[in-house]
Amino acid sequence: MSKPYFTRTNKILEVCSWILLLLSFGVAIYGMCTLPDTIPIHFALDGTPNGYGSPGSLLVFPIIMLFALGIISLVAHLLRPEEWNMPFQVKERYKNEVFACILSMMFLIQLESAVLTLFIQVQSVQLTGKGALPTVGIYIVAMTATILILWVKAGKINNKF
Repeated sequence: MSKPYFTRTNKILEVCSWILLLLSFGVAIYGMCTLPDTIPIHFALDGTPNGYGSPGSLLVFPIIMLFALGIISLVAHLLRPEEWNMPFQVKERYKNEVFACILSMMFLIQLESAVLTLFIQVQSVQLTGKGALPTVGIYIVAMTATILILWVKAGKINNKF
């Protein structure tokens, strides 16, 4: 089945997301092989450790993100775009452009989530929580901007004259 709304850019964004998630698993496995039996797994706002566990706990976040990214990919590949929840009625003549824009939004969110996961994994293996709070703040701002900018763009495309 042809999917003209599935652009090359969207494919690249999705592949990059999965590569970064695989790297996160690699970092976790590296940490499990090289770190001591007890490591800090939670940090206070100032970056000091306040929770401890085994290196196996490094796999928790990538596994959670595996499901989250998997859901995005499943929606993108298995659901028809007409079944997506859109805040406006998509006009037939612009549907491929609108759907491509929405896919870009989905795959950018996927990429942003994969970047956050990799950053947290690297910080965890380095046994530091420094920079985690600002990074999560940047992630939330980036994801919010992605959603707002691409929803507005899709709406503008849909209302061309």
